[in-house]
Amino acid sequence: MRYHSFFAQFSLFICLSLSLLISTDCAFAARASEPLNLQIDWPDTWHFSSQGSYFHRIDRRSLAWIAHPWEHASTGDFGALKRMVTIPQTFTPPCTLRFYAADDYAASDWRPKPDDWLGMEQYTGHRFKQVLVDGQVIWESDVADENPPQADGVIHVDLTPYVQPGHPFELILRVFDRHGVDVELDGDLLHIGTTETQAKKPGDPKRFMTHVWWGDVFLEAANTSTVSESVRPLAETVERRHHARRLSSDYGSPMGYEVVLHWDDETEFPSFGYPVRCGISVPPGTIETLEGLRLTGPGQKTVPLQAQVLNHWSDGSVRWILLDFTGYGSKDSAWRLHFSRVGGPSYKPRETVHVDSIENTFTIHNPYYEFEIGGSNTRLIDSLFLTDEHRPALHDLGCLITLANGSTYLGQWDTFNVLEHGPQRASVRLTGKMQSLLNEDSFGRFEAELVAVSSSPALELKYRIYNDSAETIEIETFTLMADVPRYGNTDLRLLPHETLYHLPGRTLSHITQPEVDAFALEIAGQAQTQGKKFEGFVEHRSENGALLWGIKDFWQQFPKRIEFTSFGVSLDMFARPAGGDPYRMVPGEAKTHRILIGVLPMDISSEDANLLAQCFQNPPRLFNADWVCRSGGMGYAATVEELVEPGRTALLDYFRDNYKDGDSIPNEPGYGIRDFGDYYYNKEENTWRNNYYDIMKGLSSAYLMTGGGAWFDRLEEVADHYIDVDVIHSPTAKSGQPGLAHHYGKNHTEPGPWAAMLRLGGLVRAWRLSGNRDYRDAALAMADAIIEHRIGIGSGSVRDHAGVLSSMAYAYDETWDRRYLNYAAELVRDAASHIDLRRGTYPEVHGNMNYRGNVPWMNAQLMEPLYLYYRQSGDLLAAQLLVGQAESIITENMTPDVPGDIYGYSHNPHFEKTSGYHILIAPALFYAYELTGDPGILQCAVGAWNQAVQEKTFNSVLNCFWNAPTLLYYLQNTEKDWGIQGGNSDWEPGRANEGQAP
Repeated sequence: MRYHSFFAQFSLFICLSLSLLISTDCAFAARASEPLNLQIDWPDTWHFSSQGSYFHRIDRRSLAWIAHPWEHASTGDFGALKRMVTIPQTFTPPCTLRFYAADDYAASDWRPKPDDWLGMEQYTGHRFKQVLVDGQVIWESDVADENPPQADGVIHVDLTPYVQPGHPFELILRVFDRHGVDVELDGDLLHIGTTETQAKKPGDPKRFMTHVWWGDVFLEAANTSTVSESVRPLAETVERRHHARRLSSDYGSPMGYEVVLHWDDETEFPSFGYPVRCGISVPPGTIETLEGLRLTGPGQKTVPLQAQVLNHWSDGSVRWILLDFTGYGSKDSAWRLHFSRVGGPSYKPRETVHVDSIENTFTIHNPYYEFEIGGSNTRLIDSLFLTDEHRPALHDLGCLITLANGSTYLGQWDTFNVLEHGPQRASVRLTGKMQSLLNEDSFGRFEAELVAVSSSPALELKYRIYNDSAETIEIETFTLMADVPRYGNTDLRLLPHETLYHLPGRTLSHITQPEVDAFALEIAGQAQTQGKKFEGFVEHRSENGALLWGIKDFWQQFPKRIEFTSFGVSLDMFARPAGGDPYRMVPGEAKTHRILIGVLPMDISSEDANLLAQCFQNPPRLFNADWVCRSGGMGYAATVEELVEPGRTALLDYFRDNYKDGDSIPNEPGYGIRDFGDYYYNKEENTWRNNYYDIMKGLSSAYLMTGGGAWFDRLEEVADHYIDVDVIHSPTAKSGQPGLAHHYGKNHTEPGPWAAMLRLGGLVRAWRLSGNRDYRDAALAMADAIIEHRIGIGSGSVRDHAGVLSSMAYAYDETWDRRYLNYAAELVRDAASHIDLRRGTYPEVHGNMNYRGNVPWMNAQLMEPLYLYYRQSGDLLAAQLLVGQAESIITENMTPDVPGDIYGYSHNPHFEKTSGYHILIAPALFYAYELTGDPGILQCAVGAWNQAVQEKTFNSVLNCFWNAPTLLYYLQNTEKDWGIQGGNSDWEPGRANEGQAP
């Protein structure tokens, strides 16, 4: 049973239905070659009777239920639908009864151990599905049998021996308890799993739940060659709307040629400003190039700007722009970005930063300093000079790593690339190996990126190392060191502390952070100060000026040390404390650090140095959440401010009470060089989330909905950790392949990849918001690895298909490379093979091996990328699968006649009902409403949201929260339709565009 042309199937279904002539005795006048249709969704023609707790209803899919709740059942209990039927006198046998039957109970060969987390409630031989003619069973099957899609749900039974043309007979569809659950049969097994919340108590009666669905009952000639397939009635609506309106893969609509931007956090700049880099979206069709792009600051003053296009809409117009400029002024100042369709020159800075090269030597200049690279491949910087001075501020900057076994490795670069030439920002990247000082041995690569901007005395260094070896390496020290000439006495100031510490001559001193809550400064072996958290920035000032040294996230990524020696300065990214463990990098792992080197002339104050350090630790960004939402830059999205009451207040209270605008996340965060940026999955078991259910996408959604800068800080922290520690970088890794990532578990790396967690949407969003190309590279490397290893094909769980399908949708959206779209098409068809298309259900076990049905929060995970892929491809199958799952959730997981009261976590009766996942389920239902215009689906989507608001059960931002902005969009744009009682097949989203996908 498969979808081919839904319209053709449904048309045939209607033609067959017209052959049914309703009369008192249900007699039929038809030719022998015509199938005879008995539709069970006509209550007057079927009658229900029962014994025990059985109940009956007919759902929106024209399927009739005979169900037994999770209660005790006795021998002989039953639920039965019956009606009288007469085969026409003129009909010549043989005759076949054809019908659809499925249930949500199945047997399993798996056997639990006493402490297994999975439960089992297996009662084979107790309950049966049956068809009877005049009281005689002509077909039966244990409810524990295979069900669609594992087995064909369309059953054919030869009626010829049991009926005669012209003679009425009673047709019965029955679920029957041959043995009550109090009767012990061989094979009976009950095990309460550790995840099941409604555990039985000793002495409780045995019980099990069964829902049996019947439908599409036909009488047909045995030799009929053309029959209709069983389809859901709403499928025709989906197909009709598909042909009537083609949704574009682009979102948003034109919004003018100016956007007002605000600082996303409380920002205070040094007097000379601070280099700002941030992404902003542009509505489709607004501009084709960046000619004429202009940025104005306070007082409408035009600001020097360097900009680049990050990606495009499907029509080729610009979608995301990366801005580089110098920020200044107060946190409340409004900035404006002006677009132009007619072009024209963009404003350039008067004082530029640029890269010069002579043979193999490169010089990077800005108004404050210049530095040289190329004299030695063991040096990241040969010499750094203050502008107009001939004395170097530092020279011979390099990296040295010592392992616990005594081996020492020096970074030696072999490739030099200029990434950006200016005029506002210039950056270069050096790549090479960590090379042994004794032999040709190397444990892995390194990458170093140096950034200079036109208006700042700060030099930024990003340094990344990889373990490309086949073994875990144990690092004793990981040090960046530079020779710093000393001219007389110097002073140290630990920022933001104000105390000055005098260093006569070349006095040895160091600041250490051996653990998360302890730091200390020593000078010449004497303790000077100590505290809990050192921010990681030191001003080192002499009569000739000052150097500002800093390591971003210093205390968060302990143990660290900054040391001033007789040779210069050492920045220890890792410094093994006395009695502490080494830094263990597993095969395929990487680690990135961000270092600040401020070259400060005498006229720059310590106050400005402090503000420079603060901006480096918490970079300021311009943002307008409402603009990004309305532009469609992140798909359908809306901010909390646009939400109608009482939802707006409830959601704002949720953010305020639980997160303090992203500064505090209830889930336990990790600290330390490997753990920072990740959150515990289970602290007691020391397991980590590893971007579990795309934490990054959830954090970006919170940023999008609120505009709070702390959310973006958390996003970058998680993204940095993920692309370093969780993603596999080397074929020497013992679990998984390069480009893929480990799922949640111990040590961040033990479990290996899992299709459900290979989600790159959050990385793509982080790239567009930040311009950090490492995020984009990691995202597309994962997409390529998914295709190479055919991840997801053959998966048996809806979330496995969901994870990789989502990644294909985002990879295609980023690149418009049809390889990703083609693989998405394969995944959709593979998912369809696991779906009972008649019910729309993706049946699977969840917590208990005997119950097979919808897991709504997992269904919603697949429904989102099905929608995204459908918008990109126009593949009707994806739309049908999405709507089928929506109908299945509404009918099988929701309290009847209570729209939105969904058992969102599981169909397994051992789990309690919760509305905690409604924030993920509701937008998935809205997708189905958009594709059908069906008011019943709309009522359920709105009802689910209202229930979450009333019960204050919004899921964690770190867990299945990522589609909340889309939910807010639909709530805003469908409010006028909430009271609709009849059909609304012409409904359109408020800002959707029509057109052809690429």
